[in-house]
Amino acid sequence: MQEENKQIDPGTMERLVQGNEQIGYYRSISNYEEALKISKEMLELVKELGLQESEAHGTTLLNAATAYRAAGMCEKAIAMYRAAEQIFKNLGIQDERLAGLYNNMSMAFQQKEDYGTAESCLLQALAIVRNLPDHKVEEATTYANLASVCYEKEEFAQGIEYVQRAIERFEECEEKDAHYCGALALLAQGHYEQGELEKAISVYTEALREILAHFGKNESYAMTCENCAIVLSKAGFAKEAEYLKKEAKETYENIRRPKKEISGLELSKRAISRICRSCGSRSCWAWLRVSRV
Repeated sequence: MQEENKQIDPGTMERLVQGNEQIGYYRSISNYEEALKISKEMLELVKELGLQESEAHGTTLLNAATAYRAAGMCEKAIAMYRAAEQIFKNLGIQDERLAGLYNNMSMAFQQKEDYGTAESCLLQALAIVRNLPDHKVEEATTYANLASVCYEKEEFAQGIEYVQRAIERFEECEEKDAHYCGALALLAQGHYEQGELEKAISVYTEALREILAHFGKNESYAMTCENCAIVLSKAGFAKEAEYLKKEAKETYENIRRPKKEISGLELSKRAISRICRSCGSRSCWAWLRVSRV
């Protein structure tokens, strides 16, 4: 992954790169068991290759931590994030990689309901990405995550302001990023909390389209269906609400079914299209969080 790896067999390094891609892929389709299994294997491979304290080690820790966080194992995730943070700082890395780490670590603290530390992580991320050229996606993602923290604290006006900044940044990009759907869902939630049901339904509908386009019917799709169904029901659209409840139920059932074997070539293609295309990096810190209403 960097110059220190020149003496390592290229095939072995490719295995490490693909393993990191697979962690992100399996996390994105909510197959956490497989994501955690590969995370352990890749960390062992880093040790076997003698890459401890390298950028490759930090990147693998970051991807593994995000898988553990998505699986609900926050303490383990935070320990990995802190280890990756120290490696990056020791190597002088002060760019979007460190900002991405802070964004993801913030989400782990949110899951622990430690909103003060979560906000602190995000402000550190924002301070980094605002000073980087051509990083509108990372800046937008950070604003969206700040909005999420505000919602948890029931500071909805401030949260809507943050998420609107996020959407503005996404829309300044030539292509809408996959993370855009998370920002849309947060805006919809803000409208709901403010009693603006029609606006919430409209934005949730757009968010569902974006999730399907970038991730398919995963856990976030199901959660968004549930959220939109709640708003539809309150707005008097019972038939539409029942349809989305059924969609959510079927999606959750499909997620829990045993996953069929996927060829390495097909997995690589899916990983690149679902993960890397959103940020242009093999060490993607793809973010997607759709809060329950």
